[in-house]
This record gives sequence, C-alpha cells and structure tokens, in this order.
Amino acid sequence: MSGMHERVRTEALRLLRLAVGRLDRAHADLTRMGATRADGHVVKTTLADLNFAVIVLNDADSPNHWHVLPDLRKVQASLQPINHADVRDAWSDVTEATMLIEDGQRQQ
Repeated sequence: MSGMHERVRTEALRLLRLAVGRLDRAHADLTRMGATRADGHVVKTTLADLNFAVIVLNDADSPNHWHVLPDLRKVQASLQPINHADVRDAWSDVTEATMLIEDGQRQQ
C-alpha cells in the first residue's frame, strides 16, 4: 500500500494534536476527584496511544501511517463511555481523524 496523502496526514495530525490537548486538560480534572480517578487512568493510557499516533503521523516519511488506525479505534472505544466535556470533544476529534484516514485508505 502506498503512503498516506499529505493532506490526509496533516489534517489527521491536526485533529489528534487537538485531542491530546483536550485530554491533557481532562486528565487533570478527572484525577482530582476520587469518583473520576478511574476515568483519569483511562485518559492517561489513551494519551500514550494518541501521542504514539502523533509521532508516527508527524514523520512524513514513515511507512507506518496506516498502522495508527487500530490504535485510534481503541482510543475511540476507551473514551466513549467517559462523561466529561473535554473527553467528548477529544473523542469527536479522534473519530473525525479516524474517518479521514479510513477514507484516505479506501482511495489508495
């Protein structure tokens, strides 16, 4: 399979960076309260997956661009049940990036 189209890569990267920022804020909020500490742990784990995807997509020459899709789907599933405004917004960003990459992959 050929590399990801530059427009798709840069837009997905923008969305994922936005999601990382939102999740950083959410993590700080969620870990302060005992009732949401478990959600904070999920967000922290999810941040690691997103940061890895950002690293891969940030490298324009990486042959692994398409391999971020399973991680992004896992992130979507992990974030979906968490009821926090920044987490919901991050979920939307990740969902949009995932759909963009999937559409780009189908067009290859």
